[in-house]
Amino acid sequence: ATAREQGDPERAERVVNSQRLFVEKQLGRWVPEFSRKVAKQASLPFYEQASKLACDMIAEEGGRLAGAN
Repeated sequence: ATAREQGDPERAERVVNSQRLFVEKQLGRWVPEFSRKVAKQASLPFYEQASKLACDMIAEEGGRLAGAN
């Protein structure tokens, strides 16, 4: 946001690309499986829902970043 406010679209694009790569190559690789395992083993509904929320947030962020450019 700061790069865009300062009129630096190249820097803004680099930041968005870095964020996208982090979500795709890091969080996106392990959060979905981890969330499924937590939900499966959860003894309280809170942990099941929290793990699903985390997975949904990562998916939503990946989609948002894919359309950011």
